[in-house]
Amino acid sequence: MKTEVVYLIYGGPGGEAEVSRVSALGIFQNIDRHRWRVVPIGITADCAWYLQSEPAPGADRMPLEAGPDHQVWVVPGGGLRTRDHELEKGRLLPIVHGSFGEDGRLQGLLEWTGWPYAGARVAGSALGMDKDLVKRVWQHAGLPVVDWHLVRRHDPASVQNAVMQDAVSQWGWPLFVKPANSGSSVGVSKAADPESFEQALLTAFRVDGKVLVEPALSVREIECAVLETSHGPQTFPLGEIVPSHEFYDYEAKYADPEGARLVIPAQLDHTVTVTIRDLAVKAFILAEARGFARVDFFIDRTTGGVFLNEINTLPGFTPISMYPRMAQAGGVSYARLLDLILESAL
Repeated sequence: MKTEVVYLIYGGPGGEAEVSRVSALGIFQNIDRHRWRVVPIGITADCAWYLQSEPAPGADRMPLEAGPDHQVWVVPGGGLRTRDHELEKGRLLPIVHGSFGEDGRLQGLLEWTGWPYAGARVAGSALGMDKDLVKRVWQHAGLPVVDWHLVRRHDPASVQNAVMQDAVSQWGWPLFVKPANSGSSVGVSKAADPESFEQALLTAFRVDGKVLVEPALSVREIECAVLETSHGPQTFPLGEIVPSHEFYDYEAKYADPEGARLVIPAQLDHTVTVTIRDLAVKAFILAEARGFARVDFFIDRTTGGVFLNEINTLPGFTPISMYPRMAQAGGVSYARLLDLILESAL
């Protein structure tokens, strides 16, 4: 079988560049080399693209080095090229998590190449990244979401204080404060009083100018992997995150090996499992997702209510990431999963 070229794109200027490199290594190590020939492209913090060498044995992430002879440019209608030559046409697999890579900006650039790429398009990426907008879409369609208040960086202090007071009056302390456009819990804080709320706003505003304030419910965190197929979106056995930290923050996800216990399949009542998998498909479609995505849920420990939390249109592919592990629990190997994702590239 003739191999087809896949350009694995990772890194970027956002706060999740290092996670992206770890995800890219997982993909590089598990992809079927009898079918795909992988060409790594790393994006530096200043947004420049460079061809990369293969990772060294024992590496824990993909390389990311700048070299003028290996710089890559997007040519509108003409794919990718270096200073000296056009690159062979292939499929593009972006795995740039967070800002610049998951919010539609990279996808818009990939559209200009004229080459097929995996994952959500521009609209779905932008919508999925914005927690406020996607919750409005889901809520309008009648899907259950955790209630929230919105505050913006340019709001006067009196308005920000009024939002805090309304939230406390409605839900009490503590509150979660999170940037609307961010991933991997970057910029998310738990506030227990007015002073920590003010600091949480400052932390969130350093990431995004729009911030959500939500109740700190006692919940179980459930995730669902969705894969688009020729028969429509399919789901896999659910996973549950049991964090050892106060909540599933960035450190618990990526820095602390003991930060969370991942349970697959999640131990849930059959009816709840069916409900969540059905909601995941509906949420995937309404969010204009494509190819693959992870949809995250909360189950209220007090009421048993199920709520959509967010959708991740470029989920992690690190050694501990839930998406490939849930697929494997459903009988789809890591390599086969990558086949299906690349086959779905338009």
